[in-house]
Amino acid sequence: MVISIHEQRQLDEVIERLTARYPAVSRSTVSEVVHDLHTTFAGAPLREYVALFVERRASAALEELSVPYDGLPPVPSGRHAAVASTAADR
Repeated sequence: MVISIHEQRQLDEVIERLTARYPAVSRSTVSEVVHDLHTTFAGAPLREYVALFVERRASAALEELSVPYDGLPPVPSGRHAAVASTAADR
């Protein structure tokens, strides 16, 4: 897909903002998410708002990727794992 220089600049700015907002996520991952989401708008006739929509969707996706897991209890392992998991689900 060929995009305008203006739209590419907007996407670069989106990547910069999201990289700063989600420091736990690598820049390459941010870039991949942004570019993957951008392709979903390939057929959009009104291009002016594409970068905004991409940024909103990418932010939601990156939010999930950047959730810290430090406070969660360890996952049980071994033969008692299934019992512990079943008991916790009740």
